[in-house]
Amino acid sequence: MNWLICAFKPSEICLVIFTQIVGLDTTEGGLGVSVCNENKLHVWETKRGTVRRTLCGHMGDVYTCHFFPSGVVILSGGADMQLRIWSAETGECPVVLVGHIGAITDTAIIDRGRNIISVSKDGTARLWDCGESRCLEILHNAHSVVNACSLHASPLLMNKSPSTPVSDREVATEGKMLLLACEAGNLQALDVRNRELLFTFPCPDAANCVAWLTEHHFAVGCQNGDVLLGDIRSSTLFPVLAFTDSASPALSLLRWGEGNRLFVGRSDGTVIGYSSDPAQPKLQLTGSDCDSIYGLSQDSFHVYTACRDATIRKYKIDSLF
Repeated sequence: MNWLICAFKPSEICLVIFTQIVGLDTTEGGLGVSVCNENKLHVWETKRGTVRRTLCGHMGDVYTCHFFPSGVVILSGGADMQLRIWSAETGECPVVLVGHIGAITDTAIIDRGRNIISVSKDGTARLWDCGESRCLEILHNAHSVVNACSLHASPLLMNKSPSTPVSDREVATEGKMLLLACEAGNLQALDVRNRELLFTFPCPDAANCVAWLTEHHFAVGCQNGDVLLGDIRSSTLFPVLAFTDSASPALSLLRWGEGNRLFVGRSDGTVIGYSSDPAQPKLQLTGSDCDSIYGLSQDSFHVYTACRDATIRKYKIDSLF
């Protein structure tokens, strides 16, 4: 094992909200969005940290926010069991989606965003039609609180024919695999188009976060601190690699580059960049003083962290690889 750690301080403090930040997303176009525990979203400039919009409308804590691929539309969800779609340019919310009976914990956007997926504490993953503001179908019931999800096109599913007809409002779900990180201590993989559970990957504790690394490899972060890497092609449900150097719960994951580097944000405030090459040193992003890292995001040259200390930190790391 390589014990060398390279530490990097923030290149700048991007934003201070004055209340804990529980999630964020950024675009290549210079915009960021973050959620705080005051039921608000803030849209800000990644270059200077200037807040451009404050989005209000959720009636409970907001847990998740993502930009649509256009970079000017935002999807959010939270404890009020609502999904909201916002304009980052005007701050308006033209679409509200309801149907979950538990708090919404995470979302995934399919292709350009005609359809989206949400997961919830009610245990379900739901497919939505944004244009008609309705739920097309409950894709899966995990029979457990679902803490996070991650969507990716899988070569293993590309030539698989649909088992049943689908609505003409369902677009670009073929070949997509959805990973669900479950509180029950497992990760479940779903064929979105066929509504089929492909496998269940056991975890040593509650699965808090999940991310695709490549078209075949994924990472799941656990409550006991373990971060497990799996291969969907494997015939055995065992991790191909595990990072077990911390007992602090893994709360957020971020793939960097082509999947050869994985950043992990933890409950104790540490952010470590692990490499799939054991000869490479770990990277530690410093600045947080024992405050949980609830979210990680990136653009081409920077990593951004969302922290309980009400601060978004920006790290310039393009020169490190």
